[in-house]
Amino acid sequence: MAPKTREQYIRQILRRIRVTDGVKRRIRADLLADIAAKQDAGQTLAQIQAEMGSPDRAAAEFNAAYDGTPARRWYVWQQAAKAAAPVLLVLAVLCLAASPAVRMALFGGSVGIIGGADGPTSIYVTAGPQSPVGSFLALYGLPLALLALAVLCLAAWLLIRRIR
Repeated sequence: MAPKTREQYIRQILRRIRVTDGVKRRIRADLLADIAAKQDAGQTLAQIQAEMGSPDRAAAEFNAAYDGTPARRWYVWQQAAKAAAPVLLVLAVLCLAASPAVRMALFGGSVGIIGGADGPTSIYVTAGPQSPVGSFLALYGLPLALLALAVLCLAAWLLIRRIR
């Protein structure tokens, strides 16, 4: 099914092109200008689409032109950073939610009472490491490390997007 508007046509082409977001913005501007010029010359959108070909064919031409260029190599890194950041963020949140400190804050510490009606009663309270730094790292080390990785991936993606 052919796209009904030039925006739909261009969006379908861009979705199939494997280059960085910055290069896609330039390609989008070029496509808009080319299509507008052809429409000003009297061609209909259907004629322009027939001349340029299907979105798959037009994108394949762009992909062939950019094959082996830095825009293609940076695209791989950009996609990896885009995919890794949310995954690491979710893992950090899950680790934080499952950490002993959060469980103790929500449900109280672990307390055990041993005893009976006719004997001595003992109360046991569990605790983590005695050092504040050790406690902090034991409770929050993995979530913070994952959160730091997620932030680094997000920063890398934004940097690549801005540079390229």
